[in-house]
Amino acid sequence: MRILCFFPIFRPAKAELVYDGGERQFIEICKRWIKLGNEVHIIESNYARRLCEKYGLKVFTYTFEPTRFNLGELKDFLNIRKMIKMIPKQDFDFIYCPGEPFPYVIASVIAKKKLGIPLIGSINLFHPDDVSIFSSFRQTLAYTETRAGIAYFKDLPKRFFFTLKKCNRNFLIKKMSAIFTVSSYIKKLLVKMGVDEERIYPVAASVDFDYIQSISAKEKYFDGCFLGAIIPRKGALDLIKAWIKVVRKRPDAKLVVIGGGSEPYTRKVKELIEKYNLWKNVTVTGFVSEEEKFNLLKRGKIFIFPSYLEGNPLVVREAMACGLPVIAYDLPVYEEWYSDSIVYVKTGDENELAKATLALLDDPLLQRELGDKGLKIVRRYEWGSIADYELKIITKILEC
Repeated sequence: MRILCFFPIFRPAKAELVYDGGERQFIEICKRWIKLGNEVHIIESNYARRLCEKYGLKVFTYTFEPTRFNLGELKDFLNIRKMIKMIPKQDFDFIYCPGEPFPYVIASVIAKKKLGIPLIGSINLFHPDDVSIFSSFRQTLAYTETRAGIAYFKDLPKRFFFTLKKCNRNFLIKKMSAIFTVSSYIKKLLVKMGVDEERIYPVAASVDFDYIQSISAKEKYFDGCFLGAIIPRKGALDLIKAWIKVVRKRPDAKLVVIGGGSEPYTRKVKELIEKYNLWKNVTVTGFVSEEEKFNLLKRGKIFIFPSYLEGNPLVVREAMACGLPVIAYDLPVYEEWYSDSIVYVKTGDENELAKATLALLDDPLLQRELGDKGLKIVRRYEWGSIADYELKIITKILEC
């Protein structure tokens, strides 16, 4: 089959490459589809092309450079126009939309109408407040720590426009022929939003287990590890606040924070570390290579992930593949895949996060037990079987 995809990561062409979960899933699935004899064509930014090349995805590419004009949210529409103009004059069997961001969905739906072929989507992240227009705008008006003071009012117009785009995106998601989601919880949210349940298929996610096992590491050095984007919903500030309490009980406790993110939020994290004089206890690495990432994880004792919103995060599976026990906020998406193999903490409760961390650090037997459970879970899933399953579903849809 011949497949058309949109992969418009709007970062500068020469920016440092970041291999996030959703991008990794798309690249790994496409690599397996090609092995099965299919032809993949991708309309993508120059940055996305570099990412595909680095991680071994060889496809037919049509590249563009995102507009550099500072037009706020209007930039998306200019870039979507560029992508639509680049649709090749060939016959395709279906369109694959690899994510839920606004530009991916809009470009894919326009292409569906233009080419008259099925559109298959992959939804990896969906906020429970996005199921209705009312709850979406209620979320927009929420007053939070990262939106305090004058910043709350300054960013209000931008947040309103962003919410309008999300509402438009949600309406267009309903036009997809089929949707793969990374959890049954997201399926429930989409059904609540009005998507036909029979068109939604939950699928697992995987990791490159053999590669992770090939990475060697020195002795354990870090008591705790965090891996993810340094942005508000990932809970890095919560982690540092909890670590302040951990250090009061264990003065030599070491934490490594792996990943980069938004400059204002990263600055807040570092200011909190500075305020409590934690630099001898906390290491912030920024973005690192794949090899260094797994080396750091394997040098840790436990993985702490206080994220407020997830679909089925690959970083949790990567930590499990390194043999680490996991502490996380009690999000509904985890129960389906991990059950009792994670230590759950009430979402947003920094005191409980600190208590759970100290308790797990004091219990090497539980660390080993949870680590073994995690390893068994990640061994069950492999990218090849996931890609094959998705392709079988798509083939049935095309035959209808």
